[in-house]
Amino acid sequence: MKELRSLLNQASPQGVFPKRNLIDISINKAELMSAVEETVKNDGQEIFRPEAVERQVDILSRWLRGDGEFSIKTTVFLWGNVGTGKTTLLRALKKVLEQKNKVVHLFLAAELSDWAAVDAEKFRQEKTAAFLAIDDLGEEPEKVMNYGTPIYPMRTIFEERYSLLFPTFISANISPQEVGERYGERVADRLGQIAFSIKFPGESLRSWSCFY
Repeated sequence: MKELRSLLNQASPQGVFPKRNLIDISINKAELMSAVEETVKNDGQEIFRPEAVERQVDILSRWLRGDGEFSIKTTVFLWGNVGTGKTTLLRALKKVLEQKNKVVHLFLAAELSDWAAVDAEKFRQEKTAAFLAIDDLGEEPEKVMNYGTPIYPMRTIFEERYSLLFPTFISANISPQEVGERYGERVADRLGQIAFSIKFPGESLRSWSCFY
């Protein structure tokens, strides 16, 4: 199977690809970091360790402004071990974007899969949202049944986002290579064009009795 070359290497792929369907958003590193800190404290944690996500916040804030080597990309893939801050960063991103009047639809991958099985219209609406954030990719069933018809929810979503070139944010405890193995070569090829990855290294930070 073809690997997610650019996603695995965290580098832009070779070739020319469509311009992202996203107007540059003026969010700086300090603004996003402040939202991360607020999210941590709202979760009842007293200790905040900004150095744990400083690099990730910098890359993401630059991408939002249309700056840096990944500016052409439409999909951000946050990956690493459990408890390393991926979901917190997604929630903080949702907060700052909504302060800029951008509505972010943030769901667990399992929630989206459930809708594919029981509420086709809800699933259709969410997979075409202007800003979609998918948390815990890989924890959902790969296939669901809708009145006897097999549906592959995440494959369907990835195909739709590839076509629309709308901003998509993903968090996962699986690696980019495992994404290709789980969802197939067609999805891997498309994500290789539109996505870049940000790794969250290290072990879970929750063993510190705090998030960071």
